Amino acid sequence: MAYSNWGGFVYCNDHALHDHCDATPRQVLGLQSDYIHYLQHYVEKRDKENGDLLAQMYHAVVGDEKAGVLVCLRKSYISAVILFDSNGQPDFAPHPRGWTEDYVPDSGTFQAGDITVEYNTDDAPERIEVSFTDAMGRQWRGTSGYCMGEGFEDWG
Repeated sequence: MAYSNWGGFVYCNDHALHDHCDATPRQVLGLQSDYIHYLQHYVEKRDKENGDLLAQMYHAVVGDEKAGVLVCLRKSYISAVILFDSNGQPDFAPHPRGWTEDYVPDSGTFQAGDITVEYNTDDAPERIEVSFTDAMGRQWRGTSGYCMGEGFEDWG
């Protein structure tokens, strides 16, 4: 469900993932992981150091722990990038290339661990789109922006 005129879409291999939209990374991990309780103490400790990135609401959370990355989109920007180490524990990456939430270049790529993430922005209507292929060959794509998401249009 879109909120406040902003929303998003997430797809993996062209399959719509409604649970990755208007969600927190913690919710996405809970849907995907058997070890969320194991992570809870680690996450709470890291959240204090990183402004509670796992508990914040995003319009689109693209990826999962099996992909090794979560790219979290809010409005028309990348709000957070969360990587997973070889033990499946989250690690918080800085904004790509030192971006701030109110500035993202029009298009390009950045590295999130071993994954190359492509992104494009548009201002008619305002939005950002990201895509990447994980190590298992799954194709992820997500969009966040103005006047989109459930409640604005049917999808998936």
